[in-house]
Amino acid sequence: MSKSNRFDPEAGKDYGRCRDCDLTLETREDAESHMHSSMQDDGRGGRASHSVSVLNPPRQARIDSEVRWAVSGALDDAVAQLERLLRDASEDEISSALSGYPDFRDAWEGFCDER
Repeated sequence: MSKSNRFDPEAGKDYGRCRDCDLTLETREDAESHMHSSMQDDGRGGRASHSVSVLNPPRQARIDSEVRWAVSGALDDAVAQLERLLRDASEDEISSALSGYPDFRDAWEGFCDER
């Protein structure tokens, strides 16, 4: 028997609630079905459905979110360190040094584009 931890969904709590009609949705499948069934023309040539607030995400979604935060934080920290290198190296030199690290190179280039 596994022990419950912070990634486990809360037992007995619904998956989410519709932001548009306040409908309670027990599972992700219920939410997807509701969004599909509420799809209609948006009056601007497109289509839109009701949106759902996820209140009790499944375990994997919780883990995915934590990993995203960890990776994002690592990229932000790396870019801050690389920015300090600009005192003694050019953007091109730093970009060249990042050739073997595509995720970090992309984050660095995004930073450079915003400058």
